[in-house]
Amino acid sequence: MTLAYLEKTDALTILSAAVANQQAKYAQIQILPSEVEIAISSYGILTLKARNQSQATVTVLNELCTVLAPVM
Repeated sequence: MTLAYLEKTDALTILSAAVANQQAKYAQIQILPSEVEIAISSYGILTLKARNQSQATVTVLNELCTVLAPVM
């Protein structure tokens, strides 16, 4: 979703180096130089409250909960 949004706007985002390099390889994004070192050990998942989740979303979220439960 982030990459689709970037394609349609002039927004900025932070991506992992692997994703950024892959997208830049095909000229889909431009990487801006930065001296900021960022290490992210946690993350969040956004879902829409006003809409029921698809079965695929429910399945993925349940699987993530199962896999991540031991480390949470």
